This record gives sequence, C-alpha cells and structure tokens, in this order.
Amino acid sequence: MLMRILIIDDDEKMCQSLKIEFERRKMGTVFVAHLERSLSVLLRLERFHLVLVNFQAFSGRARQFVNEARQKDRALGVIGIARERNEVEILGALKSQVKDYFIEPFRMEDIVESVMTRLNEYEQELRNARWISRAKARLKRAEGVLEERFCFSSKSRSMQTVNETLVSLRRDVMRGIAEEPPVLLFGEKGSGAQGVAWAIHLGSQRNRGPWIVLNCAQFSPYEIDHELYGYEQYGSLDRKDLRRGALELAHEGTLFLDRIESLNEEAQSKLLQALKAKSFRRVGSSAEVVFDVRVIAAVQGIQEEFLNGKREDFKNFLGKTLITVPPLRERPEDILPLATQFAERCFRTLGQNFQGFNPDLQNSWSQYSWPGNLVELWNEVERFAWVADSKSSQRLSFQKLEVSFSGNLSQMTASSLSYTENKKRWSEAFERDYLIRTLEKNKGNVSSSAREAKLDRSNFLRLLRRHSLKAQEYRGVQELRKAG
Repeated sequence: MLMRILIIDDDEKMCQSLKIEFERRKMGTVFVAHLERSLSVLLRLERFHLVLVNFQAFSGRARQFVNEARQKDRALGVIGIARERNEVEILGALKSQVKDYFIEPFRMEDIVESVMTRLNEYEQELRNARWISRAKARLKRAEGVLEERFCFSSKSRSMQTVNETLVSLRRDVMRGIAEEPPVLLFGEKGSGAQGVAWAIHLGSQRNRGPWIVLNCAQFSPYEIDHELYGYEQYGSLDRKDLRRGALELAHEGTLFLDRIESLNEEAQSKLLQALKAKSFRRVGSSAEVVFDVRVIAAVQGIQEEFLNGKREDFKNFLGKTLITVPPLRERPEDILPLATQFAERCFRTLGQNFQGFNPDLQNSWSQYSWPGNLVELWNEVERFAWVADSKSSQRLSFQKLEVSFSGNLSQMTASSLSYTENKKRWSEAFERDYLIRTLEKNKGNVSSSAREAKLDRSNFLRLLRRHSLKAQEYRGVQELRKAG
C-alpha cells in the first residue's frame, strides 16, 4: 500500500530535507504545505496516513487542525516537531494524542524510525478493520441477519423480570440519560445470556458501535492481558508486533465478557483500574490508550457463588445492574418459538424453505428438560435441518429419521446407560446413516457429498474414516438397486 505523508512547517528547508529523505527510503508519497492550505486539502480533498506538524510555529491552530483531522480519520498518525523546548506546547501536543515529539536539533534516523513505526501502526489498523468487516460478512452469510441470532422476545413468566429490566434500560436511553451502567448477567451454560447482552446493546446509544465478545475462560492469566489490552514491542519495525485488544476494538461500542468468574484477582484488579480510568497501556508499551466502552459481563452459575468469591470493588462496579437469565426448562413456552426461529435460519442457509415440525416432535421437545439449554436446542434443530429432504416436506423427512432410529432409540432407553452415553450412541448412529445416504445419493462422489452436507471435503473424509466407510463402495449403488 502506498502511504501518503503530509509535512506542515514554515521552514521550507526542513520540509525539503524530510521529503527527500522519506522518498529516498521509499516510505511513500510526501506532500509539503502550509497550515491553512493543509487543513483544506486534508479535510476536503485528500486522505493522508501520517502528518508531521510544527506545533510551535502554528501554536493553537496546529492542535485544532490535528483534532479536526482525527475526527475524519481516527487512525491518523501525528508526529510533532519544534525548534526549541516549550513545556506548554509539548503538553498541548500530548493532549492531542501526538505519538512522538522531536525538538531540534534531532537525528534524521530517529525521525525516520518514528515515521516507519507510525505507518506500520496505520496499516495494522486498516488490516484490523478489514478483518472485522470480513468476519461480519461471513457471519451474515452463514447465519442470516445478526439480530435474528440473538434477539428473541420471550413471553414466558420466568422471563418477566428480565424483560422489565430491558424495558427500564431502554427507557433510560429514550430519556437521554447519558450514563449507561455496566450489566452483570447470571445463568446456566447456554441459557442465553449472550442474547440478552445483545438485546441490551441494540437498545443502547451504542447500537451503531462495535460489538465485541470475549470468553475469559478460553485464555490463561497471561493470555487474557494480550486479549483485553493488546500488545506491541517497543522500537520494533515489524508490522506484526502491534495488536489491538478487545477494549480498544470495542471503542464507542459494547464489550461482552463471558465467563467473567474465571478471571483471577490480579486480572480483576487490572481490569477494574482500566474501566475506572477509561484508559490502559498495551502489553509492552508505555503509551496510554483512551477508550469509551460499555461492559456487559456474564457469569456461568448462580449469583450468590460469584458475589461471595470476588473482590468487593470489582463486584460493586460490574453489578450496578444485575440480571438472572432462567434456564430453558423453566420457560417451556419459549421452546417451540425458539426452535422455529432456529429452523428458519438453518433452512435459509441451506437454500430451503422451512415447512414446520410434526406434532409428535413438538410434543416431545416441549416435555424435554433441555439440560444443555439453547445450545442443545440449536444442535437438535441443526441436525433436523441436515436430514431434511429439500424435495419433500420437512415433516415427512423427520418422520423417516424417527423410523430409521426407532429401534436403536428403544434399545438405548431400555439399557442402563446414562443420558450422555445414550446421546453419544444416537449421534454416532445418525452420523453413519447420514453419510451412507449422502454417498448413495451422490454415487460415491466425495466432493459432491461434502458440498451437499455443507462440509469441507477434508472434514467429510475424516467422518468417513471415523465410521470406516469407503466412498468407492457406494459408486453405482443406485444403478444396481434400480437394475435389481
């Protein structure tokens, strides 16, 4: 990527020296201009990636220029230069979030190193933005509209307290109350805490800002600092040495911290200090990063266990609004509406139309306790969508599945095995039967079978090896059956 550097100084000799040095090192295209003209060009016509400005020569106008330029491009790097030391000007430049400040006489190598570092940071910012954009696009293609995944209006009596709290938070936003307090959610695994957090984000003033999710239980105490605050290596010119953390990525948006109870006391203290100060330092850096984030945290477990085992100040800060999400077994009214919503998305992803569940399946699901909550319900609905035949009714397709496994299910239920072992056996039987049907339908063609199953070819082959199936044995099976 060709970088564009703007130099703003009244010393034409200094400007030309810098321009010649930058272009000699092939650091990008260099432009030199006076302050008033630069302001017009930068804010109206051109886009630059780095600005070198003499704060001392232009006094307060330079700070105003930097602030207005930053409003247009938050990732814009700014380096200050001056002919003599002036504490007032240096403090004013630092308040404008100037990355580096050099006072004459300075070494050209120091300026070059600073410029290269800031340009690498800008490229990293662009890569992060593109990565987030691609991730959001993939999410929408795979799972439909993002709001559909998490937003669900529950009419269960068990969810009445949750709904009242959401309405209260939304009412505060409509009244123009600026403060948006942190929210602490409690619930069993898979109970839908992330969905409630997403609903809070959509109803807040930050609904157009980033939505960042971080599961604290997935990282060690050492790794959690890198994930929350990011890291950089001081003085290195390697482009991969700068990474933004979750707090920085969620600037002006919402950060959802799942499994917050897994943080140790040191991590709690550091996170609390950052949230109160609204600033932090990346790992390996001495520069302060200012952020504006609303934190929503989730605890897997009951409220009393968390409140009795954590730092008092940490609990008080996060627990300004407490919400307990009941498990799915306590709100049976939500089972079928949620299953229908999940099924519509699954079938839309497969390019099919959802035609409904058969009555027997609805009754069995309504009476089931769902120990895995929404995660288990989603898995069952997704399995239903995989087996359904696009050329016939989904109701009939699932009835075929029930008949296919009726003998195995009755034997498993009559056995002394536990629920987990029975479910594992049923899943294995389903996988094997599904693979055989898909191979027969596609005449043993692995690539076509993998495409129909919406799986990578390598994953499909892995499943075949797990069940000791050979694709070549199913080539020409349909012709042999028709001939017989």
